Amino acid sequence: MRILLALLTLGILLLLLIHGCGRTFSEGDQIGTVTCVEVKGIVLKATVAEVFYGGPGAQRHASYFPVWDAAVIAQLKQAADRRQDVRVHFTRWLIAPMKNNNDLEITAVEILPSITPDH
Repeated sequence: MRILLALLTLGILLLLLIHGCGRTFSEGDQIGTVTCVEVKGIVLKATVAEVFYGGPGAQRHASYFPVWDAAVIAQLKQAADRRQDVRVHFTRWLIAPMKNNNDLEITAVEILPSITPDH
């Protein structure tokens, strides 16, 4: 009986690791510049967007988000080609699936208009 219970527990944990759980553990938006969109992975391929945050004079840092929606991937590639700022909407997984490289995932993107100073 103990062996069966241990195997059942192990199976449930394995399913949680593969498929993840708690996709909407938290949600949020970040504004930044997309610098690249690439496919990563050896066995489990994932499209990942690199987004830089921080303005002039501020320390800039990058975040890497997995993206699964084809329309969102196309928008991110367009923004990267044009070096446009974007607002990315993301969800945070409680337990991320193995195919994600972290617990964040881009679910929507808005390309922001260019801001030019008035002279």
